[in-house]
Amino acid sequence: MEFFPQNPAIVIVDTGVVANASERYLVAGMGDAMATWYEARVCMQNPKARTTIGARPTLASYALGEICANTLFEEGESAAKAVVANRVDESLEKVVEANTLLSGMGFESGGLAVAHGVAQSYTAVPVVHDNYLHGEMVAMGTLLILLIGPMFGLHIPGLYMAYSAGLVILAAALILFDTSRIIHGGETNYLLATVALYMDIYILFTHLLHLLGVFGGDD
Repeated sequence: MEFFPQNPAIVIVDTGVVANASERYLVAGMGDAMATWYEARVCMQNPKARTTIGARPTLASYALGEICANTLFEEGESAAKAVVANRVDESLEKVVEANTLLSGMGFESGGLAVAHGVAQSYTAVPVVHDNYLHGEMVAMGTLLILLIGPMFGLHIPGLYMAYSAGLVILAAALILFDTSRIIHGGETNYLLATVALYMDIYILFTHLLHLLGVFGGDD
């Protein structure tokens, strides 16, 4: 990573240029910026973690990262619609600030974790390197934080809630699919069919319980 002797005196972003560019670039920027809070949280909870300049994460960077993520959750969809319409509005202004200022300052003193490590690894895969943007790779890395975080005692309620909701929908669809295969003769090995249904139901109820816990205030 390259460092300059000092930060720039001023950064100017023309949101009119952003509004007239591809929506994909804005969304990829959001994918990169969204990782700021989750990586800062990982680093904050790990006493051995250090930032890119070798210091411990700061409370200020953690707060900036959280504001960044909340801004993207609240304004991201509206900002993307504004870019599709080639329109500059308040949502786009806020997302550009989150993507550029909040994320930039947040990561600098908050630290990097799995999300960017995975993104760097993806660049070694030619088909990914040639067809995906940096922010898209980082977003996939952020999902990995969600998957492995609970194994190490890291709990990220908002992201894990979205993950659980997605698995509930997927498991429900798999139950219908596997049941239909059994009824219509698509699956004749009833042992495998039973195991598949059991796993579908187990995933469904496990993540339903998690969602109920979240909305019930237990998480």
